[in-house]
Parts: sequence; structure tokens; C-alpha cells
Amino acid sequence: MKTISAVAAIVLLFVVTVAAQTAVSIQQSQRQNAIALKRYEWKSLVQILKDGEIKSEQLAIVSFDRDGNLQTNVVTKTPEPKLPEHGLRGLIAKNKKKEAETDATATTIRLAPLQNVDPGKLLGAAVMEAAKGGHVGSIAITSELLAAINQK
Repeated sequence: MKTISAVAAIVLLFVVTVAAQTAVSIQQSQRQNAIALKRYEWKSLVQILKDGEIKSEQLAIVSFDRDGNLQTNVVTKTPEPKLPEHGLRGLIAKNKKKEAETDATATTIRLAPLQNVDPGKLLGAAVMEAAKGGHVGSIAITSELLAAINQK
């Protein structure tokens, strides 16, 4: 009976040791993935379309700074068209501009809760959601992307 208890204790000790080593290994992998994500850099292309025609386009390089904050460096941007200033067209242009600014503010407010979400998880969720709807165009599954999604 004592032999069985001793064997059970040894097996239990072995299982606890393996579980602790696995937990440490997972934490170490998470730290390495976070470091790799901070070195990750990508291009962001924003196009504003109206009736299928590109009205505005902005190309930026996006990366993380040392503190983990998102940094966007605009490379090229379509110049803003000069709006009419007087008359009915000027009034319409002023109202449209105010409406666009209000929409931008509302979007900023709606996206505020996502600021503290891990970028890799957000990217992974976006890719998975796009894949569900069949909206994934050409996407390369690279080790950097997998590291960003934390599924490497």
C-alpha cells in the first residue's frame, strides 16, 4: 500500500512539474511574440470611393513604437480638392464637410473601446471575420502574421 502511495506521489510530482514547465514555456512564447509584433511593420492604404471612382487615397507605413503604441507615417496622400466658398455650392460643401467631420468623430468614439485590445488578436479576428464572409482577397500567411495572431 505504501509502495502505491509513493508511486502515486511521484507521478503527481512529475505531472505538476511538467505543467509548470509548460506554463513557463507558454509565457516565454507570449513574450517573444509580443517582441516580434513590436518589430512588425505594414503598409496601410486607405481609399475613399464614390460611385466606383477613387476620390481620395492615402498610403502610410504603420508600426509600433517602443511603448507599444501604434505609429502611422503617411507616405503619400491625395491633395484635398478646393471647395467652393460662396453661394449655394459653398453652403452645400460646408455642410458636407461638417457632416464628414461628425461621422469621423462618431467613428472615433465607436472604435475607442478597441484601443486596448491586443493588436494581434484584433488582426486575427478581422482576418477570420473576413474569411467567414468570403471577403479575403490575396493574403499571405507568413510567420509574422501568425506571430501577430498568436497562433504560431
